[in-house]
Amino acid sequence: MNVYRVLKKLGLKGRLDPDSKRNELHPHSFRKYFFSKMIGAGVDRGVAERLMGHNFGFDNAYLHMDEDRLRKEYMKAIDDFTFLTDRKPTREQEERILSLEKQLADIRQMIQAGINSLPR
Repeated sequence: MNVYRVLKKLGLKGRLDPDSKRNELHPHSFRKYFFSKMIGAGVDRGVAERLMGHNFGFDNAYLHMDEDRLRKEYMKAIDDFTFLTDRKPTREQEERILSLEKQLADIRQMIQAGINSLPR
């Protein structure tokens, strides 16, 4: 299905401004988003370019990346590409949440202790 038809069907196809011929959201926006998130997640620029399907000219003759390396690099940014799911947190995320909840409880306890020590 044409990307523009999908955007229109979802109510996401609009102009930058009434006088503009450019759409607010266009197929290249997704490529920009993908590249930005990959680089932001610390993925090597060459790997991000390869995952986008870019050719490297002469570099292709010398640059070889195995599927495992590409997969590991992609996984660095996977959370930015996962939308509207009921994914459960990873064990590390659950541990981090528990740690933050404990810190929050400790802070609340310190605040309450401070309030209780104020003269009445």
